[in-house]
Amino acid sequence: MSRKKIVFAIDKLGMGGAENMLIEQIKAIDKTTFQVFLITIFPNPSINLKHKIVSDVIYIPFHFSGPFSGLLDIRSWWKLFTFFWKEKFGAVVTSLFITNTIVRTVATLAHVPVILSSELNISEDKHRWQIIIDKTLARFTKKILVSSIDVLEFT
Repeated sequence: MSRKKIVFAIDKLGMGGAENMLIEQIKAIDKTTFQVFLITIFPNPSINLKHKIVSDVIYIPFHFSGPFSGLLDIRSWWKLFTFFWKEKFGAVVTSLFITNTIVRTVATLAHVPVILSSELNISEDKHRWQIIIDKTLARFTKKILVSSIDVLEFT
């Protein structure tokens, strides 16, 4: 029986809480059942958590030919979409707003059956357009993982 492909996605592997939580989630995945991929869409800072990635995870810094220059970077969106379409992922887990937005959209268009998203903070300074994007993508998201009751109520 072949392993199901699951991809975790985050902006970059800096030294923050979201990045540490992602690494711990990946460590907890049963590697006999899942083939685990990890993608980042922006270059990693000089101090990062790349060294904590376990050896049986396929790490793809998706900014290999230039980072996403913003939400309107159509070339990078297309590269990511073709990657998702080719790999036929069974699930995707996203973290942080930009990655949540880009990867959940691409996963929806590529017909990934299970989309999970992480919300770890209360962002009271979120713009209206960001809230609209989150609410729209929530319709295509199987579950939104939250870090606390307060974040749940905010989300």
